[in-house]
Amino acid sequence: HVLLHGGSARRIYEDVDVAQQLHGFYKEVSTPLLMNVQFSYTTDAVVVESLTRTHFHNYFKGSELVVSGQTRSSHEGTIRANITGQGRNGEITMGVTVWNLVSPPDRHLLRHLHLAPTPRNFVRRLWAFLSVKDLLDEEKAAVSHHARANARRKALALALQNHFVTPLTSLVVLQPDQEHCKDYEEDNLDDEQEEESDVTRDTSDGADVGDVAGEGSDVTDNGPGDSDIITGGTDSMPGGG
Repeated sequence: HVLLHGGSARRIYEDVDVAQQLHGFYKEVSTPLLMNVQFSYTTDAVVVESLTRTHFHNYFKGSELVVSGQTRSSHEGTIRANITGQGRNGEITMGVTVWNLVSPPDRHLLRHLHLAPTPRNFVRRLWAFLSVKDLLDEEKAAVSHHARANARRKALALALQNHFVTPLTSLVVLQPDQEHCKDYEEDNLDDEQEEESDVTRDTSDGADVGDVAGEGSDVTDNGPGDSDIITGGTDSMPGGG
């Protein structure tokens, strides 16, 4: 399995330009720069248990490595990330400084300059999104039933808390004229036929079809806790924090 040995895999679709897909995949993996890349942080600044994936089997030219996690509420200032990896000429060690997110005084300055700050809760939701992806990969690679169930449980809880559509969750649409939500993954043909007949009957009486069918509800955010979130990544050179 690719998750066990650190390989890469892509599904090639026959109804799309196959040559272009193969070329794109080859371009992704044709220039490896580092292997066994490890990110580490000081425990006085970062909640280590909150960190997303910190070890990466390979780093290819043009790719990026992203690590996200929570900072301790007592920590102020920058955060230092140490990065190690194996290059063509041996082991490589480097450090990356992660700067704090925009502080409240800076937000006031941005408003004065008519510049928009980072969207509220964006970084926290990025952390949750990366954590769900890591947990789903962990579930697939786990060899024991207990480990798979534990990873699945954590991924499901994070997905529900942040309203993510994942392989473990589904999109739910709220219909205002009814007292329940209809899950489109569980709807059967009889339900669809019944809804169509309701629309036809109400429309003949002069009702608006939109009132009968309902509208999809927007995805909302529960809001973050009091902890800050750190996130970092790399482009042409490895780094992050």
